[in-house]
This record gives sequence, structure tokens and C-alpha cells, in this order.
Amino acid sequence: MKPLIVTTIVALLGGVAFQIAIGAHVIGPIMLLLLVVLPVLGILTSIDDDPPGGFSNPEGKAPSPGPWRRWENWADLAIRAALCGVGFAIDAGWRNPASILPWTFGVTSIAALVMFGERIYRKA
Repeated sequence: MKPLIVTTIVALLGGVAFQIAIGAHVIGPIMLLLLVVLPVLGILTSIDDDPPGGFSNPEGKAPSPGPWRRWENWADLAIRAALCGVGFAIDAGWRNPASILPWTFGVTSIAALVMFGERIYRKA
């Protein structure tokens, strides 16, 4: 759970720094890129590790199941995606009615992380 918290803070600070540098509202998209897109690319990169005789498994030994087969990884990605709601809410404005939905996703993901984080991350 600690790596997710650190990654979220780094993504938020990266989005704020990028927003200051270019002056556009990009905190949400930067958080989405760092928290969701990069892990999904990692899953897609290693998706062919199971079949025998391939580039990653030439001897045909059965490796451990890929991350896409465990529910914990999908729950982690869902929490990461919902955490991006905080960035999109900041982009929409603190008190703007358009920020209600992103704030809801962000607060819900934080609550889910607190309630289910131990169960999700103990196997990871």
C-alpha cells in the first residue's frame, strides 16, 4: 500500500509541476498516465510470458501466473484510476459543480484503499 501512496503523491506533484510549467490543466491526465497507463503497458508487455516456446518462455516451464489473472491487480488498477479523480477535480476547480464527480471518485478510492488495501496488497 505504501508504494501506491508514494506513486500517487509523485503523480500529483508531477501534474502540479507540469501545470505550472505549461499553464494548462493537466494534473488529472498526468496522474492517469503515471498511475494507470504505465501499469497497463507493463501488463501488456508481459502478457505472453505463459505460453511455452515463446520469446519469454523458451524452455516451456510454467511461470507464475501473469498479473492479469489475479483479482488483486485489477482492484489495484481500479483504485489507481479512481485516485486520478482527485487530479481531475483539481483541474475542474475546487468549488466548481463540474468537480463533484471527480471528487466523488477520488474520495471513494481513498475509502476503498483504507478498507480493502490490506487485503489487496498483502499478496502483492
